[in-house]
Amino acid sequence: MIVATKAIDTPATLASVGHVRFDSVLSVQNGVLKDELLARVFGPSSVLGAMADFSGELTSSGEVKFTRNVCLYLGDETGALSRRAEELARVVDASGVRSKAVPDIRTREWSKFVGWIPLFLVAALTRQITWKFLVDPQTAVVVVRMARETAALATALQIEIVDASPLPVPSIVHATDEAAMEIVRGIGKTFLDKSPEHRMSSQQDVLRGSRLEYVETLGHALELSREVGVPMPTLDIGYRILAVAHP
Repeated sequence: MIVATKAIDTPATLASVGHVRFDSVLSVQNGVLKDELLARVFGPSSVLGAMADFSGELTSSGEVKFTRNVCLYLGDETGALSRRAEELARVVDASGVRSKAVPDIRTREWSKFVGWIPLFLVAALTRQITWKFLVDPQTAVVVVRMARETAALATALQIEIVDASPLPVPSIVHATDEAAMEIVRGIGKTFLDKSPEHRMSSQQDVLRGSRLEYVETLGHALELSREVGVPMPTLDIGYRILAVAHP
């Protein structure tokens, strides 16, 4: 079973199929809480980790634009390169969605999560297309500050992160402020060149008037930060503004 709903719809979705037994279950949702929720319902042994590095946009006509097809990474949470992950990756890849089985799926999921958080929040608050808010110095500095906060959270949780899509967070962390800004702005220019119409899902939801999945994603990060004592002031302020603007 592949869960592809918004994170905000996870409880209702899992409740509707909780009585069914599956050999493997995985979620392509944003965030890292998804695997824990699947394990509670179906048991840890059936869960595959997944990191979706692709993007799409649902247009007002009902058509879907497949704007980025990088890779769907699959892996066993134990850290082993499992046969079922390899078999499923082959099936998905053959369908046209690039996919690969990996042994370090937790690192892949968290590496995306820590870079996705700043983009989700800034896109929702500015309503700007992705390349624009990455290139703009005013918002690029916010992305840098938030990326450093999310990286500190991963470190406190003893989770390794690597340079990955959508943001190379470790490189940003170890760079000077000016160099980190240029990394973010450079990524914006790449989006302009390769995916000029790319919009973060949060911006799409804001423009459609849909509910946002910030409690289950950004809120989860803030909850973890309080548990381990890692301050995340930039994310906290942005989260509070978003909660008021989109209750």
